[in-house]
Amino acid sequence: MFMHFDLKVIEMLTGRTPWWNMDASVVHLHIACLENVVFQLPSASTEELKSVIERMLLVKVEGRPTADELLSLEPFNSPS
Repeated sequence: MFMHFDLKVIEMLTGRTPWWNMDASVVHLHIACLENVVFQLPSASTEELKSVIERMLLVKVEGRPTADELLSLEPFNSPS
């Protein structure tokens, strides 16, 4: 589930998906094969945010953060 969430976060920050230059039919194969995702965040992005996204992109589910963990992490837990 988080595999798609992290791709959406990348898209929200950069304005495009990691595979913006590929045919849509090929993109599904890249996602299904869990290929390494190459992404570049805006220069104003923190190292913490990049680290969180990298953890969400891990192939092994055990290494990915849970929803509760994500909500407690700096990029997603801002004071109101």
